Amino acid sequence: MENPIMKQGQSSTHFTHCNCGEYCTKFCVCVAYDKFCGESCPCKDCWNTPRNIVEVLRRRIETQNMIHQSLERKCAEFAVEIASSNEDNKKTESDALVSEDSSDDNNNTASSNSLFESPTKRAKTSASSIGVLVQCGCDCKENHCLGFWCTCFRTKEFCSKKCTCRECCNNEKHKEKVMMSRAIKQEEICSCKTGLCTTDLCYCHAYKRGCWEDCDCEGCSNIYGSKPK
Repeated sequence: MENPIMKQGQSSTHFTHCNCGEYCTKFCVCVAYDKFCGESCPCKDCWNTPRNIVEVLRRRIETQNMIHQSLERKCAEFAVEIASSNEDNKKTESDALVSEDSSDDNNNTASSNSLFESPTKRAKTSASSIGVLVQCGCDCKENHCLGFWCTCFRTKEFCSKKCTCRECCNNEKHKEKVMMSRAIKQEEICSCKTGLCTTDLCYCHAYKRGCWEDCDCEGCSNIYGSKPK
């Protein structure tokens, strides 16, 4: 069934209005895409309007912080899984050595061959696990893989052939830009969608510096320097 909110023939990021009741929540499509509710929206006494810009920006910043915390938690879980996998591999190798010592002379050759192959297989398994858990194979579409929301960038890895990202800059060709992006804290990269960047609710403005090309702001008017076009 076609979603009445979306314009015909367009993607899910193009919509005409939300479909909320009297009050918009975080599930409102306008809120989800950092857009203000307009006259065509059915909500009443809505907080998601330009006249409540301070409250709107505060909520957007809270949402971004929650996303960053969630990514940090997932990366920590990946690290635990990798450590656990390495411990299991060491235990398996130790058990194999004990089994070899207790076997008779007729099985020495077979045991030796088994032990010779096992570490190689384990190494391949470990490398595959790291590739999945750490590099993750991102699927970024619009951020050039230069933000902490990109799992490869967040774990300080270049994107690989497993990734399905578009217009990627997280590679050897753009190494200098990647190093600069890694050196700057994610909290200092703004993502204002209101065309302001003129108050301390903007991370760049708060640090008294201009917005730079990796900022996600739109219609930047930062007095310390607007985003390069």
